[in-house]
Amino acid sequence: MDTNSINETASSEPTEPKVVKPEPINLETTLREHVKSVAAQANAKARETASQGLNTAGEVLENVAATVEDSAHKLDERFGKTYGDFARKAADAVSGAANTVRSKDVDGLLSVARDTVRKRPMVVAGVAAALGFALTRVLRVGEDEHLDG
Repeated sequence: MDTNSINETASSEPTEPKVVKPEPINLETTLREHVKSVAAQANAKARETASQGLNTAGEVLENVAATVEDSAHKLDERFGKTYGDFARKAADAVSGAANTVRSKDVDGLLSVARDTVRKRPMVVAGVAAALGFALTRVLRVGEDEHLDG
């Protein structure tokens, strides 16, 4: 090796490695994007759960309608045809509600419910009272039979 090249190597200053600085992280933007992502996932899960709940509610309503329909004959015998007819009409209404619940998505069902309550609040209250009355009657008939049997 040549002494000149040794001297040149020894005399040259060592170069420092370049440090690459990372881009600054905008914490607010990152957090906002994460919250939007989590909210979208929660919304999707809530809609899925609500849809499953609607299917279950439809099945339950159909079972209630069948129970009321079955009790109509007993009401005919015990209280007269008027009560039996009332129970059959209630069963038809509940069955119709079951079909509506099954056929609509969550947003559609909420929209129908809101519109109905706004347009006919007294009818909604009357139907609720009538269904409550009918259901109470049906349950009492079933309870009486259980105690008698």
